[in-house]
Amino acid sequence: MNSLEFFGLRSKPFEGNTNVRFFYMSQGHGEALARLRYLVRDRNMGIGVLTGEIGSGKTITRCVLERMLGVSSFTTVSLESANLPFGHLLAEFVRQLSGAPLDLAGLTKYELLFRFKKLVWDKVASKGGHLVVFLDEAQQMAPRTLDELKNLTNLSSGGDNYLTLILVGQPEFRDILNDLPQLDQRVSLRFHLNFLARDEMGSYIAHRLHMAGLPEGTTLFDEEACELIYRETQGIPRLVNRICKLSLDQAYSLQMKTIDAGLVAGIIEDVHLQKGEDGTSRGRKWYCAVGTDGARPA
Repeated sequence: MNSLEFFGLRSKPFEGNTNVRFFYMSQGHGEALARLRYLVRDRNMGIGVLTGEIGSGKTITRCVLERMLGVSSFTTVSLESANLPFGHLLAEFVRQLSGAPLDLAGLTKYELLFRFKKLVWDKVASKGGHLVVFLDEAQQMAPRTLDELKNLTNLSSGGDNYLTLILVGQPEFRDILNDLPQLDQRVSLRFHLNFLARDEMGSYIAHRLHMAGLPEGTTLFDEEACELIYRETQGIPRLVNRICKLSLDQAYSLQMKTIDAGLVAGIIEDVHLQKGEDGTSRGRKWYCAVGTDGARPA
């Protein structure tokens, strides 16, 4: 019997991927989706910005939004990492829209832009559609590239815009925007994604387990274990997934059906040891702190 069979699961619940099946509609993630959907459906707001700390769930939120957009009304283009010159970004937009690779040799920026605009008209605008461009890791983009990208939102006819640009990046992207007023003034909507709230931790873990096959309303992590995971991760989804994954593996090796705070404390201790920190003392202090007023141990 493998670990999935032991816990009654069909798939691994805490893998570090962007599988939208496992998306948890926290208060913050739900608000981000609602605002971005409003931006896209308006069609005339130009640019939206989604920022958040590393591991907060920006990319999976963007993937969920892409899935929510009806293919009859919207066409999407997306890049996981937008750290490319403007010409290369245009070439990728053309490739995704046309479905064929593009040889950049000998093509000027003007020719690339012409091909892009023609594709937008032929495949999107002429059919009453709207193009949504998602660019992740926007904080890595050069200011000149960002400045050139903003001009794409000028594509319009008769007052109707054909393109909405959504830039996704880490918190420092907000400072970059402040230094680019010509772009900052074009941003119609911005939202900063925070971590999971304390009272969402148990529900988040239970949701991922349910989507992996555990019956709804049940969980493998007891309340104290969830509390300890929150103290360790402060609600950062990526870190929560890591602790939960390691805890499941350890529980299977010990043939434990329920994951308690003692097991989680051991996992946390080991993580800190592997990072060269004082894992022993820290893990014990956090385990003993479960059930107190929630102050993070020094």
